[in-house]
Amino acid sequence: MYETIPAGKLLDGSLSDSSAQILLSSLGFHDWKTAQRHLQHIAARSKQASESLAKLLPYLLITLSACADPDQALINFERFS
Repeated sequence: MYETIPAGKLLDGSLSDSSAQILLSSLGFHDWKTAQRHLQHIAARSKQASESLAKLLPYLLITLSACADPDQALINFERFS
């Protein structure tokens, strides 16, 4: 599953809305568009942040999906990062 998450496209906005919705909704995000925006905001902080997040994104999304509220967990992660 980790290989099937198009991290780069999700972060740079080139993933279609329908694909982003399917991906993020299937991982338990209720507000997939806001989740994508939070991820893009983290990636936009610097080139290093973008590269690091792209590598970690599959694992991060799986981990967040195991939380009771993935949307809130992502918000907390963004605040922490």
